[in-house]
This record gives sequence, C-alpha cells and structure tokens, in this order.
Amino acid sequence: MLLEVSDLNTFYGMSHVLQGISLTVAQGEIVALLGRNGMGKSTTLKSIMGLVKPRSGSVIFQEKDITGYPPYKVARAGIGYVPEDRRIFPNLSVVDNLFLGIKGGKIADPSDPNVWTIERIFHHFLMLKERAQQKGRFLSGGEQQMLTIGRSLMGNPDLLLVDEPTEGLAPLLVKEVRDILEGKRVIVVDDSIVRGTTSRKIVKMLRRGGAKEVHLRISCPPIRYPCFYGIDTPTRRELIGATHQVEEILKYIGADSLGYASIEGMLKSMPLPAKEFCVACFDGKYPLEFPRETSEKKHFEKRRPSYYVSPG
Repeated sequence: MLLEVSDLNTFYGMSHVLQGISLTVAQGEIVALLGRNGMGKSTTLKSIMGLVKPRSGSVIFQEKDITGYPPYKVARAGIGYVPEDRRIFPNLSVVDNLFLGIKGGKIADPSDPNVWTIERIFHHFLMLKERAQQKGRFLSGGEQQMLTIGRSLMGNPDLLLVDEPTEGLAPLLVKEVRDILEGKRVIVVDDSIVRGTTSRKIVKMLRRGGAKEVHLRISCPPIRYPCFYGIDTPTRRELIGATHQVEEILKYIGADSLGYASIEGMLKSMPLPAKEFCVACFDGKYPLEFPRETSEKKHFEKRRPSYYVSPG
C-alpha cells in the first residue's frame, strides 16, 4: 500500500476538525475526497503533508511512519502537494517557479518516459510554455493553478495531493488535467447518498474523464427515513435508500462497486458516546414523536410542511 492513514484526529484550537478519518491509496490509484465546505477535506491533506500536526492517529507512506513530519521531510519522502491557494512565487518567472519544484536541485533523467520534465509540463500545459518568461503575478488564476500543479510534478513525487485540482481552470484546461489522470481506478468517498442523483452524476463525470473503474464508499448506512431537522432532507418516498436495495442503487448510479458503513461501524468512528447521536434516519427509531394536536406540531408543519412524514 502506498499510503495508509489511520484514525487521524486533528484540532484547530479546541475545534475537533478531523474525527478519526482513515483512508488508503494503492499504487496507481486515484482517491477523491468529497464533501461540503468545512468537512475537513483540506485539513486531511494538510495533516498528511505536515502543515497541520494531528493530535492522534498515524500516516504511513511506503511502509514508513511519517506522522507529524515537517512538510519538507514529507516532500523528501516522496509526497507532492498542490495547495488550494496556489502559493506561487509572484516575482519569479514561470520557468523559475517550475525549477523550484525539483527536489534537491537535481534534474531527473529526461530520457525516462515516467519522469516529469519542463518539456513534459509544457506539453500538457501549452499556455505555460507561451508564458514561460512571464512573472507569476501576471498569470491568470487558471494559469497559476496550472503552474502550481506543474511545480509539484517537477519534484516527481510518488504521491500527489491536490486540493481543488480544477479550481479556476477553463473547461479546455480541465481536459488537460484529465489526460494526466486518465486510465486509473478511482475510489470516491462520500458522506451519504440521499436521492442518488448527485452520486450518479459524479460517477458519470469520472467515467467521461477517463476513469477505468469507479468505486463508491459511503461513510454512513443507507438513509431510509427523513430527518425532521436536517437540511434538504426529502420525504421518505424520495430517499433512494428507503425504496431500493443496495444492488439496485449500485445499478442506478453506475459505479463498479458500492459499500455502506454499518450503524455500528459509523458510531464506532465517532468521537463521542453512541448515545449522543441520533440514528433515526437509518433505523426509523425516532427519540421522540411530534404530538398530533399541539401548537408545536402546527408550527413545525407551517415552517416545513413537505418534510414531515410519519415514521409509520
């Protein structure tokens, strides 16, 4: 296994941002972290890269424990990092920015077809070649994103961590990024499947992008009951987990495989006691019932009439 992250917990002050996250990346694999803003995707990459020190857990890279390493040691170990905010050198030219990505100042053998060189970077990012002598501050946002990706590839890392890889890129340039990642097996980790339409679009997009296989892993059980206090939670008849078996959901979204976490497994990964979490949307056992004839129920129905469905 190329990378193994186990039970990683990272804090910002008193805020527990990463709560027991685990993931693996095999050689030649692409693993995508998906989730809403603030879910900890960037913090996961920063924790692996050493930019943020995890409080517990482990990061094993090529069978070596690199947990808590400073960023420069992680880079020397063979991990490249493309930050969301790019961090190019604005007063250096495109070429100089790319050369700074070379580890140890040693240029790799250009005759090796697997080595990233200036010529290979320019082949994939033609606009960088046209602006080779321009300073970084004169590049557009999309061009700066290309430069950041290219700079990381110049270090010829064994693993590349990319935060928001297509941020600021025009559709034509997204194709260039796709060509670099084509033909890989992709594992998508998501927090839930509600209606199934979003997951289906993600799988379809990845296949169009050249993914050889797409495997979907969901960090919770199938959602079978509406959450009265949730955001954008539909009625039960709209929940794909309530009306279809896992095999039918797999067929609908078009992935090669689909796996859900069990209720027990999900609760085990939580940082707090299981009794403090409501799992009614998975098993239908609501902690309380709304009274039939009370002002509270009428107030609830007035605010969110389409979301109230009797558990029975």
